[in-house]
Amino acid sequence: MAIYARGRSRWRVRLFHEGRQHEWIVRGSKDEAQAFEARKLLELEAADPAAMARTVPRFSDYCVTRYRPHAELHLRESSWYQQSFHLASLIEHFGALQLTAIRPEHVDSYVRSRRRKPGPKEIEYQRELPDGRSVTVRYTRKAGAPVNSVTINNELRTLKRVLNFAKDRGVPVAGVKIKMLDEGERRVKTWTREQMGKLFASCAEHAPEILPMVTFLANTGCRKGEALALTWESVDLERGEIRIWPSAEWRPKNGKPREVPISDALLPWLSREHEGKKWVFPSATGERFAYWPKHQFTRVCKAAELDGGPHRLRHTFASFFLEGLADLGLLAVVMGHSDEAVTRLYAHMLPARLARARNVVDLSPGVGPAVIAARQAWGDASVQNPDKTRAGTRARKAGGTR
Repeated sequence: MAIYARGRSRWRVRLFHEGRQHEWIVRGSKDEAQAFEARKLLELEAADPAAMARTVPRFSDYCVTRYRPHAELHLRESSWYQQSFHLASLIEHFGALQLTAIRPEHVDSYVRSRRRKPGPKEIEYQRELPDGRSVTVRYTRKAGAPVNSVTINNELRTLKRVLNFAKDRGVPVAGVKIKMLDEGERRVKTWTREQMGKLFASCAEHAPEILPMVTFLANTGCRKGEALALTWESVDLERGEIRIWPSAEWRPKNGKPREVPISDALLPWLSREHEGKKWVFPSATGERFAYWPKHQFTRVCKAAELDGGPHRLRHTFASFFLEGLADLGLLAVVMGHSDEAVTRLYAHMLPARLARARNVVDLSPGVGPAVIAARQAWGDASVQNPDKTRAGTRARKAGGTR
């Protein structure tokens, strides 16, 4: 089976079946040519189920040759970066299975294996040296912690994407139903104002080059990828806002543009000279950061004795926002939430949220707990006021006590 480009939007599809070669010229995109190839394969093999089984690809082969090129082309760089780790774990477990052979018991076995605490493992890989030579590096990975339900669910979603991708292109796949694990109630973690002061001080001392970006994230609630891809043309100081719009460098998570206000604390960091520069927060070379500067930020947090990653700055922004303005709807607009369920994660941060519910329902039985305790102790239903409770006072006025 092979697909060759034959000019613009033209593809030659070649199949071999029972020793015979079949060729077609297909117009359209490469995805359409692949779908055509899959349909023709099904037609040729329909009369021979055994041959069909032989042509169904293994999970590992399909991920590498078909799904990966598609994902690298159509997914955001950060999304594919995360999925690549998911696929590595999935291939290790499902790799030798054909797409039609994946069963619920295989999925259950995968979940059990991920929940077990991984033991030490021998790792070997090839490393390229600056002079062009290649050396083999071997080391033992230490025992790690069990994988949590959130990570396992993300890996299972990637498994569903691969199977659905194959199914949409006419490739036979198993009709396995993948059930997500219960993740429990999610509560976001934030930093206090005192902890933020420690974070800023540590950043100024240990990694001053990322302090402007950390200040930006803390004052806007933006995602780290939005900060890395921010250009000066998106900063409007006259209107006091930042435009987070889709571009060649960045596509918002929900695909929709939004505007974020510039606070007084952030304004000095965006008012500096930037003539001829493109990126608001460039790397040391002046170019865009390829990835979030994880090592610098980890060093800063460790020195400040804080736990958490850059996304906690987004949660912290939400907590301070609701402290100053209890408006979940406006928070959703500023943070770019596509689903109101995401915004509801911050509902518990609303100031005096539970206090407003106090005494909304106020049903009194007419006697206090001390009265009931006395009756139970003395076995006398006429006991009215064993102590000076409000219920006892009402009982005395009604007829006295014994």
